[in-house]
Amino acid sequence: KRRTLQQIFAEAPTATMYRWAIILCAAALIAVATASPFQWPPSSYCGRPPIYSSYRPDDALEAGLSLVQVQAIFRHGDRLPIGHCWAGDNDWQCSLRHEERMNADALGNKNVARMHRKNYINGKNINPGNCASGALTNIGFHQHIANGLYLREAYVTNGKLLPPNLDPSKIHVRSTDYPRTFASVEGLLQGMYPLPSPGQGVQFINISTVDGQLEYLYPSSTFCPKVGEYKDQFIASSEYQSHLSSVTVPLIKDLETALNTKFSAKPNDVINSTPSQRHSHCSVSYSPADIFDCFQAHLCHNFSLPASVSYDLYQRVVAEQTYFYGATYYYPDRVSAGKVGVGLLLAEVNDFFVQARTNKTQIKLSLWSAHDTTVMPVLAALGVWDHVWAPYASIITLELWKNPQDTFYVRLLYQGEPLKMPGCSDGVFCSWSDFQALMEPLLLSNPSQECALSKKASGRDRCRDCANPMDE
Repeated sequence: KRRTLQQIFAEAPTATMYRWAIILCAAALIAVATASPFQWPPSSYCGRPPIYSSYRPDDALEAGLSLVQVQAIFRHGDRLPIGHCWAGDNDWQCSLRHEERMNADALGNKNVARMHRKNYINGKNINPGNCASGALTNIGFHQHIANGLYLREAYVTNGKLLPPNLDPSKIHVRSTDYPRTFASVEGLLQGMYPLPSPGQGVQFINISTVDGQLEYLYPSSTFCPKVGEYKDQFIASSEYQSHLSSVTVPLIKDLETALNTKFSAKPNDVINSTPSQRHSHCSVSYSPADIFDCFQAHLCHNFSLPASVSYDLYQRVVAEQTYFYGATYYYPDRVSAGKVGVGLLLAEVNDFFVQARTNKTQIKLSLWSAHDTTVMPVLAALGVWDHVWAPYASIITLELWKNPQDTFYVRLLYQGEPLKMPGCSDGVFCSWSDFQALMEPLLLSNPSQECALSKKASGRDRCRDCANPMDE
């Protein structure tokens, strides 16, 4: 039986009026995020509450299966556009603030006597208002609080995998080094474990990250040059060249007319750029990726688009972005693209499971806070992507189960729905051997060798991809 957020909320052992306020606020904010102007259909991109009724598989529990470990890979919540969109844009106001302090004590000094708050000066930013470019919004923060509440029901209340009170030694947290991904996982953890009351002490949770140029939670040619080589090969392919002339170039011309904006770069360069590059050292121009980002961010806040933009033009932009990014996740094939794109992430996920099977770790939950360009290539690599753009706060969960005979199974859920992985003969509960057969060719074990450029691609200009994720 599917239960509402309020029911989950009320039945939690530490339910309070504070938590009621959070969940009602989350519901209201998410409702705003799914509204669309001009009577257009709501965009799935804006996010939707996952259907987590499947997290309690009664048949598995009745068969004696028990949870051993869970990996959750998710996109950050609702955010601002990455770059400037158009003249006369809406005023973006942010209520979330980053508060921090520096601490040289490796063990963590719990005497928090002073905090420092970062404030963006109103009217001095890329987008009108007081928000940083690409900043997580209040909507996005509450989307992940809602995710955390559902995960609490799944893995604390029902699954008994985690204790009712926060134990940081049981949770591993990894994030890309972006404020919006850090804030998103903070929201999720706040949903799972409400903040302590004053006087109960300070809780410390480590969030691991790496330098952006060496990030591997999304396909990056700066970390793995082979990613860029495959992309170049795809762009040079007859399939893409045909698409470019018949679809992309006409789209660019229509966008130029509708937005009165010149796309001065060549189409190959335009389609190969990312929103962040307009504000980096790379030399690229306005692209369909920028427009896609602007359209979606505005629609998710019920902000108007330029009057010249029709619903058909919007749909063509969405289709173009989904086609190009999706094609790169399968070029030259699913396994090769998955290995160089997200193979090190999958290797670390798999290693956590291996350690859990042999009781070599006390980690019960591993959280990976990342991007749409993490969620989609992971789903593609595992053979279960539906070719629909990953919404804000979308979440993949990989669960490790075992039966009384210590036979292990892995179950994958996306947005709370179980998905059968290819080659899994036991259905959605994939045997450990079948799961390993799926994972083994995807695991990146030696990046310096497996990511090396071929000789003919050794002179490739890596600036064209920069260090930023292709995050929309």
